[in-house]
Amino acid sequence: MLTCLRVKNFAIIDAVEVEFGGALNVVTGETGAGKSILIDALELLLGGRARPDVVRTGAKEAEVEGLFDIDGDPAAKARLEAAGVEADDEIVVRRVVLASGKSRAYVNGQLVTATQLATLTEGLADISSQHEHHSLVHPAQHLDYLDAFADLGTSVARMRDAHSLLEAADRDLRDLEARIGARGEREDLLRYQLGEIDEVAPVLGEDAELGIERERLRHAEYLARTAGGAEDALYARDDALTTTLARIQSELEQASKVDP
Repeated sequence: MLTCLRVKNFAIIDAVEVEFGGALNVVTGETGAGKSILIDALELLLGGRARPDVVRTGAKEAEVEGLFDIDGDPAAKARLEAAGVEADDEIVVRRVVLASGKSRAYVNGQLVTATQLATLTEGLADISSQHEHHSLVHPAQHLDYLDAFADLGTSVARMRDAHSLLEAADRDLRDLEARIGARGEREDLLRYQLGEIDEVAPVLGEDAELGIERERLRHAEYLARTAGGAEDALYARDDALTTTLARIQSELEQASKVDP
């Protein structure tokens, strides 16, 4: 419930502060007195669009501040707690609009976005006028009305807390299942790699032998070329070394017959 509204430099209003009681409050006045401006200011406070033309002529900024009693409104308290905003039984909502059109919003002194402001102030006030839909026709609000009529505020809060715990447990469960799945995939990979190692059947000292074989294979072309050249020099050519040695041996044998 709105208990106090303070408006400064808003449209034609210089500064005004209005306090509201717990019963019916009526704001009266002739046309042009500024009654609708208070409604516009309240709409801005509840997350309405900020426009530069709401700033009073000659002023740098317009400011609207409201005090709301949320005692007995567990839904409002839950929204504030979820947003990290401290709240007791009252909250102070403040909206500042600069002449440039930019705006800032605060809830209990904490800076919030316009979207957060609209969410946090949902249900704090219901503005309705002729030919305008309001929360009574919004299906999303019907369950809240039913709970309020049945005086289920405490039960709703407990259910909301239980639902939050359930969601947290569900997230933990999904995380655990994902980690178990990843562990299973890791185990499958290790089994596959272990099987490949078993097929190779490595023995002690095999690394050194494989290193020598690797070097031999890496220089295979050079070794083959060298061996081929040696074979050619020894046997294949007309002036092969073996042919030359055989000829020399034959000549020495002939010479030994002349000079034993």
